[in-house]
Amino acid sequence: SNHPMKRVVDYRPEMKDGIISLMVGLPYKKRIWDWQFTCNPFDSPFDPVVVVEDGRVVGFNGLMPIRVVYKGQEIEALWSCDFYVDKACRGQGLGKHIKEELVKKSPLIMSLGISNAAAPVLLKMGWRSSLDVFNYRRIRYPSSFRNALLMFLQLYFRVRGGFNHKSTSY
Repeated sequence: SNHPMKRVVDYRPEMKDGIISLMVGLPYKKRIWDWQFTCNPFDSPFDPVVVVEDGRVVGFNGLMPIRVVYKGQEIEALWSCDFYVDKACRGQGLGKHIKEELVKKSPLIMSLGISNAAAPVLLKMGWRSSLDVFNYRRIRYPSSFRNALLMFLQLYFRVRGGFNHKSTSY
């Protein structure tokens, strides 16, 4: 690895507070941690990518094990969520290193709601958005041209009958 001081380690429960402190300004994370990471319905061990430097957590990529139907077959996959790199360590390739470790964990990894920090890392590594997965957002008040366009598409799908009103919950 090109990070001699930084190393990928197995997650241990005592790292939780250090990981949450990376997620600056997200106080709810502590409250949803067990639901999101340790009580998964598939009884899989929580196996995130954790990077430490001198005993301190400097990088993290959380994972939720899931089962998905892909091309007609039910398979196991991972849902990547909560990707963080310590502010002091950014711009050194650590994010790319974390994503390389992540890819070793499953042949199919999904990421939903990709953050502005994660997007350039994933694009550089060749991740592509899949047309097999639809993304719907409910936008009530457009705050930008992009949102106005999404709102128009939303309306268009509704007019075309693209939404099933009975099963759609907002």
